[in-house]
Amino acid sequence: YIDPYPLNPDSADTQYAAYDVTNKNVEQLRCPGANYLRLFGGGGQFTGFLPQPPDLMDPWTYFNGSATINGTAFNGVFFQIQSDKSDPFIGESMQKVNSLVSSCEVDYTDATGGQTDGCANGYQCLRFWIIRNSGGPAC
Repeated sequence: YIDPYPLNPDSADTQYAAYDVTNKNVEQLRCPGANYLRLFGGGGQFTGFLPQPPDLMDPWTYFNGSATINGTAFNGVFFQIQSDKSDPFIGESMQKVNSLVSSCEVDYTDATGGQTDGCANGYQCLRFWIIRNSGGPAC
């Protein structure tokens, strides 16, 4: 866990255990400093709403910490969106975003031919780094 960023939505933290989530979807993020209220959804003191993911994409996910994901070691905080759909515009749009910023800020991975760089086999992934610590993929 990297302070001050929120814990993973599926964290084993005792306070999170009360919410029993089994995924890292951004919509489940909670703020440890505000009685674990959800950051999105408009409830409590937070009024933000999370837009729906683009068509053909899985929900946004969030990661905070150090772990091995699909065979790749990660250390930091990032958001990721992915898709296993075959529409060629998905890869093109992800590559376009990837080309606009530094490789230390965004990773595009095409794992449609096999598992690579933390992206599950059959998926294309776009990862946006907030904090990238040593021990993770090189940038």
